Amino acid sequence: MTDGMEGLALAILLASICILLTPALLFGGVGYFVLRKRAGILGAALGVALGLGLGALIVVATFMESTWNPPVELTLDVPPDLRHRSVLLLEDPTASAEIPWSGMEIPLSSPSAHLTIPASGFLRVRSLEMVRTHDRVVRLSTGETAWGMAFLNPPPGLGATQLMYFDFVAYPSPEPDPSLMDSVALEAWVRAREAE
Repeated sequence: MTDGMEGLALAILLASICILLTPALLFGGVGYFVLRKRAGILGAALGVALGLGLGALIVVATFMESTWNPPVELTLDVPPDLRHRSVLLLEDPTASAEIPWSGMEIPLSSPSAHLTIPASGFLRVRSLEMVRTHDRVVRLSTGETAWGMAFLNPPPGLGATQLMYFDFVAYPSPEPDPSLMDSVALEAWVRAREAE
């Protein structure tokens, strides 16, 4: 008994072939028709090549979205004496630190950034919008990828608009889970990390 994935894979393969061949045949025919008196075969070949390229882009955009629109990548540069296995980023419009994004949001590419984190694993940054609003990959400079993350509304006493927590230890983590804390405990925990 199968789970039906073979049929889906076959349907995707056939759709991909149709998407590739349709513009190739169309552009090839147009190229041959336009240049038929001088270089019809060359025009057809150029049209087919252009059509295949366009079809390939459509296939990637349709069936491989993570390739067409990859997640933003944030690498947290941490010192060897990092005291925690989690990193806290607090969005504070008055902070001096900024995430230095480079690259553009265009097909097949996305912005990336390296952010230097102190040994406490805590940093206030001016804006977390790019990390908050996009698919993301967050990793340490050591290569470890975040196992878990939480996006929290910080207590008003912290003077911030967003708290982001990244855990780099497999579940169950020895670090406390900030999403389970009440407002008072969360503020005390964040202030203790900031004071380290």
